[in-house]
Amino acid sequence: MGSGKSTVGKILNGLLDDFKLIDTDKEIEKNTGMSIANLFSTYGQQHFRNLESSLLNKIDANLTILATGGGMPFFNDNWTCLDELGTTFFLNHQLNQLIYNLKRTANKRPLFNESTFTDLYQKRMPLYKKAKYTIECSDLAPRQIANAIIDLHQSN
Repeated sequence: MGSGKSTVGKILNGLLDDFKLIDTDKEIEKNTGMSIANLFSTYGQQHFRNLESSLLNKIDANLTILATGGGMPFFNDNWTCLDELGTTFFLNHQLNQLIYNLKRTANKRPLFNESTFTDLYQKRMPLYKKAKYTIECSDLAPRQIANAIIDLHQSN
């Protein structure tokens, strides 16, 4: 949450002509006609997580850039599915940078609460670190992160 997955995904999509971008949150919003915040408040987190899993199971990963929601890997065995679909990248930021990013965005995050975010961050970190590649993003602009992903993927 707040790591720039959607932004970096858009940049990658512009740099890699043969690839298509699927931003899972945006796809779910398009499919349901509701914002993620409204889905959470109306139907609850489990309903949203089921929508994520359903979408993930329909994805053709061939030449696809997949930008997931930060919680997607933690539900319904989605991590296994993501790992099988292709190469996984973890955009690692310092906790204070993520909080800064989340506070300045206009996009409401249903699970963002500054007082509990540190716990969520620490709880999620072990699974994120299972990604094939971790990109240390502390001093990198989104374009630099995208270029690092391309370099790592091409060396694969």
